[in-house]
Amino acid sequence: MYINNYYLIFFKYLSLIIFFSGFFSCLFFEKFDYIPFYSSFFLLFILFNSYKKEKNKFDLLQPITAILISFFIGTLLRSYFYVSDEVTAVKKIMLQLGDHDNMFVGLIYIFIAFLFFNFGYHSIKKTNLKFGFFNKIENRLIVGNKLILISLFIIICSCIFFYIYILKMGIAYDDISTLKNLSKKRALNLGDGQFASLSYLNFGVNILQPLYYIIIYFLLTNKKSFFSLHGCLLLITFSILLSFNIINSHRGTPIVMLLTTVFIIKYYTKKIPRFLFLFCIFFSTLLLISMTYLRNNNELIKKIDEVNKNPLTIVVGSLNFLGVTKTSYIINHAKKNNEYLLGKSLFLWTVAPIPREYWKNKPEISIGKDIAKNIYKKRDDNIAGGGVPPGFIAELYLNFGLVGICTGMFIFGLMCSYSYHLIFQKKSLFRFIVYLTIFFPSIFYLIGGDLSRIIIKFIFLLIIFSMLLFLMSKKKQILIK
Repeated sequence: MYINNYYLIFFKYLSLIIFFSGFFSCLFFEKFDYIPFYSSFFLLFILFNSYKKEKNKFDLLQPITAILISFFIGTLLRSYFYVSDEVTAVKKIMLQLGDHDNMFVGLIYIFIAFLFFNFGYHSIKKTNLKFGFFNKIENRLIVGNKLILISLFIIICSCIFFYIYILKMGIAYDDISTLKNLSKKRALNLGDGQFASLSYLNFGVNILQPLYYIIIYFLLTNKKSFFSLHGCLLLITFSILLSFNIINSHRGTPIVMLLTTVFIIKYYTKKIPRFLFLFCIFFSTLLLISMTYLRNNNELIKKIDEVNKNPLTIVVGSLNFLGVTKTSYIINHAKKNNEYLLGKSLFLWTVAPIPREYWKNKPEISIGKDIAKNIYKKRDDNIAGGGVPPGFIAELYLNFGLVGICTGMFIFGLMCSYSYHLIFQKKSLFRFIVYLTIFFPSIFYLIGGDLSRIIIKFIFLLIIFSMLLFLMSKKKQILIK
């Protein structure tokens, strides 16, 4: 998705102007609380400056954009939220009522992280290495009848997994019909403060996600109507995924799927149907508002001092982005207590395949719960969820300190650049879908989340995507005249 460089230049220098004017205004008028907010614009300038350019344009879907979105919400907006007049329970938890000077710690380490990411990202201009996966898939042709049969089989299996999940979680009909507990974070209570997320059942339902994108790929490349039988399968697949995400109060997944669909259609057809675009915007807004309402009216949420309805609070209140406050808080805690994990959290994904039902003392795959309990002091052992994902920068510091940030972000930059160039050696719809549905979201969630959980999801999606495509396709026949 290429855009003229003039836009990049405009926003790059606008960020720099806002930084300098805001910073010196804060010093002159002694509004020191606003310094972290204006300092965020300098980091934004660094990100804008990180884009790789081709002649007079640049690709907006470079990995930098995933980091920029997370940074914009978690750092720039959040630093403004800190000095705003909005006073909420979410703000108290998020900021720990600390002094605004503490935020400089996070800003400094994010600045260092961005510098080393840049070094790694720009170390690779292009790659001549080949990835056989793409070539093998592109030399195959999806067979319509196979797609229908395998899709029906997967849909039936996913419905069974969904039903078992509802039974194990104890979701009653009354809870759903009265909307009382329709949408909330769920986990199976195993006792002694242990909870199971039933990951294997989650995966059983979420196998529909790669199937959804494969059907879109087939519809577009074969010029099939969205009102055909294949289009009906697409609608059924999305409906099941939507229901599962509503039950588990996952607002982001269905919204991202809708927006991704729009991008895929735009990439292939070079235009977006106005009706589709307006529908996706309307439906995404409706989902965000309704699921936020259902979550806020859940009994566990009501225990918080107040229900937050301000749009800024809803967006910024999530701790799932590259947050300056949580980065500051986690790093300060690690420094103070001299506690380092020495790589432990980076390999937790290796024990993920073992169900917690059979290994009650299995380590948590995500360190978010430990951070919430030991650092934020906000987790209740008798309630599932409540974790605080550290963000990749803070997680690197928790493991190896400043050396971890410098080394880890440099390698991260290398891998982002290498993956981007490897995928787009050749322009194709298939490569675009793989990048947009697997690689790009992984970068976005990693920078604000934790490594092990992202690796699990990345491997799962890549394996399922590959298996389904091979099962549904046949080798293209080359005609020799």
